[in-house]
Amino acid sequence: MALPGIGSVEISYKRPPITEAVIEFRFAQPLELSTVEKARDRFSKEFSTVAKLEQLEWQIGGDPVHPSVNTSTAGFRLHNADSSEIIIISAFTLSFSTVAPYKGWATFSDSAMKIYGRFRELVGYTQIFRIGLRYINRLDIPQTNPPSLIRLEDYIKIHPNYPEDVLPALGAFTVQCVFTLPEGNTTATISVASVASPLPTHFSILLDIDIGRVNDVPQKESEIREVLDVMRGQKNRIFEQCITDASRKTFNS
Repeated sequence: MALPGIGSVEISYKRPPITEAVIEFRFAQPLELSTVEKARDRFSKEFSTVAKLEQLEWQIGGDPVHPSVNTSTAGFRLHNADSSEIIIISAFTLSFSTVAPYKGWATFSDSAMKIYGRFRELVGYTQIFRIGLRYINRLDIPQTNPPSLIRLEDYIKIHPNYPEDVLPALGAFTVQCVFTLPEGNTTATISVASVASPLPTHFSILLDIDIGRVNDVPQKESEIREVLDVMRGQKNRIFEQCITDASRKTFNS
């Protein structure tokens, strides 16, 4: 399914609704656990809070009713001192993310590419299978007192449609769409869902935009930066096309 007209949009907001931004590299071949551990050690000085990621392995032997379960190390999640930046390292992935308050594309992308450069210096050339750029946004919609029903279409253009005469009150929802974008060999996975609001008398909507490239993936750092810039432009345009002026008022006033 194609989403037309995706280009670059540059709009600044006083309080951008970004809760987390992620740049992820997925590898074509798995790394050895020893290599993953070396990478963990390389970054643990700046990212000193380290949590092990574990995977479960089910083994069914003579007793299928009671299979044995083993755990093994899948990777590591590292936080910096104030938990504003996160690195995840596993056999197949390296990702860098930053949480709110978002400091802007230049700071975010430069930090991610520095992490990738240091990682590559350590492990050598590892073919990248996928480059991903993901932005998770939370739209906090104020409710009147007493709370009134929210018309989703007033705030978000991707939302569930249902027979309101039979189902008048929507309690929660999740919608996911996958689009092939007309430039950059990329696809966009857009997820929209209701989430618990951290603000009193508010209704919150999650807008999760994940753009990935798996065809003709660049391997040189300069070319990776160019692809990420294209993805960022696509993300901006998608975000602006998915929200309404009523949404913009909630985080730009």
